[in-house]
Amino acid sequence: MKRKNQASLLATIGCLLVSVLYMTDTRAATKEIVINDDDTQTASRDVVLEFNAPTGVTLMRVSESYSPAAISWSPYRKKIAWTLSRNEGAKTVYVQFRYRDGSTTEIYKDAIALVASDDTDPQKVVINGGETSTKSRKVTLSLTYNKDTEDIFISNTREFAAFNRYEPTAKIEWTLATGGGEKTVYVQFMKANDDYQTVQDTIDYEEQPNEIPGGTVVQSPDSQMYYLGFDGQIHPFLHASVFHSWFDSISDAKIQTVTNVELRQYQVGKSVCIRGGTWLVKFGNLSQIYASELGCRLVPLLSDVEAQLIYGEQWRKRIVVLSEIEIANYTILDRGVEDKDNKIVDKDKDGVDALTEDLYGSNDRLPDSDGDGLTDVEEIAVWFTDPIDSDTDNDGVRDKEQVLTEFLPSIKEKKERIGTGIYQYPGGLLILSQDDGKYYMSHVDGFTYYMSRRTSDNIFTSNNFDTTFIVPSSSQLSFTVRTRWYVEANADVLKYPSLITKLGNLYAL
Repeated sequence: MKRKNQASLLATIGCLLVSVLYMTDTRAATKEIVINDDDTQTASRDVVLEFNAPTGVTLMRVSESYSPAAISWSPYRKKIAWTLSRNEGAKTVYVQFRYRDGSTTEIYKDAIALVASDDTDPQKVVINGGETSTKSRKVTLSLTYNKDTEDIFISNTREFAAFNRYEPTAKIEWTLATGGGEKTVYVQFMKANDDYQTVQDTIDYEEQPNEIPGGTVVQSPDSQMYYLGFDGQIHPFLHASVFHSWFDSISDAKIQTVTNVELRQYQVGKSVCIRGGTWLVKFGNLSQIYASELGCRLVPLLSDVEAQLIYGEQWRKRIVVLSEIEIANYTILDRGVEDKDNKIVDKDKDGVDALTEDLYGSNDRLPDSDGDGLTDVEEIAVWFTDPIDSDTDNDGVRDKEQVLTEFLPSIKEKKERIGTGIYQYPGGLLILSQDDGKYYMSHVDGFTYYMSRRTSDNIFTSNNFDTTFIVPSSSQLSFTVRTRWYVEANADVLKYPSLITKLGNLYAL
């Protein structure tokens, strides 16, 4: 009986030891950051990062640089989509976590090899389904490209510019060069390793006699203004503020007067939107204020703090009020982080996922849980205030007012710049850098592009930019300038009203 008990005890201890060893091995195998389920290589720059942070972590910052200090903190999430840097080879992604008390972890990393695919299928462009001629400058390009093509550039010349870049898609609306005759469209397909192939197609444009060219502003006998688009439709300017976001004066528009008979030849299309980077927009009695972007898109501003950081203390003077029914004319940018494929929920689209909201006790159905004027994402990821306490330090001053009157004025040095990745310059905004005195433009792709040193240069005049809307760069915000690319003169998507697709591709209306 004794021996049996001893044997039973030894067996139990053995099982416990195996269990402990198994748990130890499992823990050891748990990595704080995992790329693509721990795959060793990928043919796509788009990957998924999964994180396993220590208990108590609330924020993180991710980078392909071992020094992520230049990256702003963002709410901790178990899984995010990530785009690796260009060019083949080993790619390492680093992450650092932050606890609620402000302390940080060590820097963790994972690596994966970016390899080129062996897809060598022919790539091509076909104009209007292969037709040999057209009576309209507006054409449809059908594109065939390899599966690892990342960028598509289109041009009416052999030179390509940043604002001619498109996300890969099967069809793109395009505007041929002016003047009748044979027209050639050039398309460049670029891979992640910067390898590219340029193809072309031609079509004969039959310019019609006495035709009013697309891109012209026309005026009816009753003084109603329309923009005649390249789509062959007339688009009304419903407000003087919309018109003056495109033209400083009536004379600048080079208006062509037409008769009612001539007008009836055209179908009336959607109304012209406010030019990106100009006015701030409000609809009727609704409280939300939007920044206008290229492509008839609006960005909901997070708070008065974001508005002041971007546009300065006089930002309210930029607001124009449109009727509530006109909101349907615009695309509203979603600033949330919801990702159904990876089961990330963000019902209020405030940039904080539901799991993080639960961690802080905030409400995933309210962008500003405590009603203090700062959204939850600002409180959690930028100012480190309590998203469920409108007066975090109990000094009698609400958090938003304290940020505006105390925190912002105290930020003096460049190294203290905050909000990168949370606060953003809208696409189309003209920026005068306080660092180098040069002019830049923010774009809808998230990058900023060099323009010029002087507003008298052709870049400004040919694109009809209004210098009234230039903003000095904020001392508290940084922007990423895309090297080797710049704003081009006479860019159709800049000087004419444009629309933006779901993929973020711009095309002139």
